[in-house]
Amino acid sequence: NCSGASLVVPCDGTCHSFSGKNAFSTVAGTEHCVTMFTGATCTSSGVAFPNPNQAGQCTNIEFGNPIVSFSCSPDNT
Repeated sequence: NCSGASLVVPCDGTCHSFSGKNAFSTVAGTEHCVTMFTGATCTSSGVAFPNPNQAGQCTNIEFGNPIVSFSCSPDNT
């Protein structure tokens, strides 16, 4: 469910919390990369997901996993 302005995130490298969320969408207009972390401030282990065709689309994150924060970069890194 990607309703609500707080769930739309910029791809500028800032850290975002998954607290109270189970989905997000990005405002990136081109290729971008989302990295998800097990630490609360984009620390600890991270897994990167290049998302070349996801701009503006909703990405769901299943509850019950260890992911608690994420960042989005404006390129494929």
